[in-house]
Amino acid sequence: MKKSLTYGEVTSTGRREFCDILKEHLKPIDRFIDVGSGYGKITTEIAETFNIQSIGIEIDKTKHDIARKICWSNRKSLITLIHGDIEENLDILKTVNILYADNVTWDEGLTKLILDNFNGTFYCMKIPYEIKKFAKKYDITVSWLKASKSKIYKINTKDLR
Repeated sequence: MKKSLTYGEVTSTGRREFCDILKEHLKPIDRFIDVGSGYGKITTEIAETFNIQSIGIEIDKTKHDIARKICWSNRKSLITLIHGDIEENLDILKTVNILYADNVTWDEGLTKLILDNFNGTFYCMKIPYEIKKFAKKYDITVSWLKASKSKIYKINTKDLR
């Protein structure tokens, strides 16, 4: 599948907004993954804010290496940063129940592949048209839009099956 390694990021305000969305639904036993975790900011924020296991997987080695260097957290034992391609690591999706993907630049096929291999709550920036009716929409602050707000969609994969 075609991959793009160029994307913006959720701002620090957007990360707080995302945590506000998550806090309504999180339980202490939840496990989180950020697919395309970039510099690991959301991965770290989730571990620190909610004291849950938080995994980031990033295909770009440079971003992954930087994420490991800047992961200054008192919750490091809860944070796992992986260098890899999610398409080659689909089994990791069986270990988590909350998934976030800043998938704006992704090929739609990759989003569908993840949805087919994941059971839980999926938060993403772009979803296939045919499943929008199952999604709840929120606004969060991002770096790539002049208006600064982007939609984030929440999908419970059980609603798709």
